Amino acid sequence: MPYSPKPRSSGKLPSVGRPRIFSRVANFVFGFHSRKLALAMEKSVEWHRHQKRMEGSPYAWHPFSVIATLQAAGGRNKEILMAGLLHDAVEDRHTTYAEVQRLFGKRVVAIVREVSKRDDGSFELKTKEGMTVKMADRIHNLYTLTGSDSTYARAHAEKPGSFGLPWIQRQIKKSEELNKMYGKKMKIANPYLYAMFTDILTKSREKYG
Repeated sequence: MPYSPKPRSSGKLPSVGRPRIFSRVANFVFGFHSRKLALAMEKSVEWHRHQKRMEGSPYAWHPFSVIATLQAAGGRNKEILMAGLLHDAVEDRHTTYAEVQRLFGKRVVAIVREVSKRDDGSFELKTKEGMTVKMADRIHNLYTLTGSDSTYARAHAEKPGSFGLPWIQRQIKKSEELNKMYGKKMKIANPYLYAMFTDILTKSREKYG
């Protein structure tokens, strides 16, 4: 059975303000205790608490799916995992780079800044850490289009205009452009993640054209 980066749950996330829960989750999933990683989990839920995915699930399932993908690829670097949890927080205007740096340090904020879109919609990947997080991000986004439970894609496909099939095709095109620009470097950064990324990109292209 192919790996599914989507967490299995009832759709509910743990309440904000319960750090012991996140500490236990971090210890159970990754096999080590990290107060900073537990805090990153808590802040990811807090900062995305009012957001929902198109199909109605809490938006915070996305960053949690990103770290599940990183973990499946053997990721144990705490800074990369924290950046995976926080990669959309500044871009979505829920916090600032200064706050991320204050709470999690210079290395984490550098990765978050690297994978976040600028005001013109562009970004520039420079490090293996940034490429690793970006691949995990795109893998989950593409999985929502092609996975066995692709309610996200159906929700978009049923909407008129730019939120229908053209929107889905733009998401695929963005991933194709990412592969064209950084494919060779991403493969070096993490061959396993790159194989996952190219495989699901191919499936998305075949499904939606």
